[in-house]
Order: sequence, then C-alpha cells, then structure tokens
Amino acid sequence: RAMRRLVGLILYYESNPSTAGVVLGMELVNEPDWNYWDTTPGIRQLYETMVPELRRVLPARRYAIFLNFMDAPRVEGARWLAAMRIRDRDSFENVVYDAHIYHSYGDDNKQGAGQWHGDMDACKTCCRDPLTLAQLVEAKLPIVIGEYSLNTGFAGNPDFYLSFMADQLSAWSNIPGTVGSFFWNFHILRKPGSWYKEMSLLELLTPRGPIPPISKFNVTSLCPGRDLTLCPRYDPMTVMPSDDCVWQPAVPPIIPAD
Repeated sequence: RAMRRLVGLILYYESNPSTAGVVLGMELVNEPDWNYWDTTPGIRQLYETMVPELRRVLPARRYAIFLNFMDAPRVEGARWLAAMRIRDRDSFENVVYDAHIYHSYGDDNKQGAGQWHGDMDACKTCCRDPLTLAQLVEAKLPIVIGEYSLNTGFAGNPDFYLSFMADQLSAWSNIPGTVGSFFWNFHILRKPGSWYKEMSLLELLTPRGPIPPISKFNVTSLCPGRDLTLCPRYDPMTVMPSDDCVWQPAVPPIIPAD
C-alpha cells in the first residue's frame, strides 16, 4: 500500500508544472534484511510482484526503479536481477541495482587497529570496492551507488576528506554500468562541533568545507596518481565488503652493478 501511495505522489508531482520532472525514479525498500530474501513473504517475492505493477504506471523511458540488495558477496541478487531482465524485459527495463558502500558499520578497521590511517580507505576504494561489484559488471547490470560518504568508523578527519572523495568519485565513474551515485546525506542538522560532518555533503563543500565542486575532480581513470599494481589480490566471487585491504610493498628497482 505504501508503494502505491508513493507512486500516486510521484504522478501528482509530474502533473504539476512546478514540480514536473523532479522525480527520476523510486526505490522499493532500503537495506532489506537479506535473511528474508527467499522467505514467504520476502524480498524476492516483493520485487517480483511490485516491479511489474509499478512499471505499468512508471514507464521505463521516464523513471528508474532502484532495487537494493544486501547480500555479501554480491552474487545472488545480481544473478536474480540479470535473470529477471531477460525473463521480463519490459518490466525490468531501467531497473537499477542499488549498492551501498561504506567504510564503517563493520568495515572500519577500528577494533584492534588503535590508529586510523588514510591508506586503509584508499586501498579499499581503489583495490577492493570495485571487485565487490564485479559480479554486477559481469552481468551487465545498471548500477547506482545509492549511498556512500566519508565516514570510516573513526572520528572525522578533515585532512583526509579531499583525497577520500577524489578516490571514491573516480571509482564510481570507472565501474562499467554505473549510472550515478548519491552521497549520504545532503545535509545533517548537527549541533555545532558534533560528529558526522563527514556524512553531511553541504558542510563538506566549499566554502564551508575543503571539497571543491564535484565537476573539478579528475575521474578519467580509477584513483589517478595511485600505483594500482600494489593492490592486494581478491577473488571477485568471494570478496566481502568488510575484507581488510593493505597495499603491497613496492618492489625496489634493480640497479645494475657498475
């Protein structure tokens, strides 16, 4: 019922000249518990029932439908969506796999780490995170990074904000099939000096923060300026979004003897 009411609101906005065109799509469920993927009722059943119904009133040429999957590794959800895009092409056209990527919530290296270091997150972003999406890329799915931010599980680190944002934007721009990304959140109403500035985009952007306009970032390649030959190896079928990432030591050049 809630989804049908939301569709009604979307159509109302579209019919109003002052709000027409502002809604690009809708998501059915945010971060559903994967334990309920195959139950009855369950997530899979919900998606298979509601996507065709919503598509009849939200045409694919105008609206995306975003489906969030919380399996790890990202294998089963990707295979299911790829199969549905073949089985029911009309209903599942412009249905986008929504991936949320954070370096916290169990992936912050905080326990036992003692001290945070930016190389941890650079390694995760440049080496590990693209491989957590490899099954989606192989299935040729449209992908949206529906949530990401600059949080790491440690207290915010302003000296790191710029490089972390640059690495992430370059990653999202160079993963095949990615149609866009959403920073979480646009603006958090924080008390002065409180936590979570690293999750409040409006406070991070200039002039209030160190991050320039997004259009100024170099996203022509994955993590430009970093030596990706030093990335550790992962198996795309088993890599988890909480796996540690440590850059490999650089091999010193061999200097021929005189």
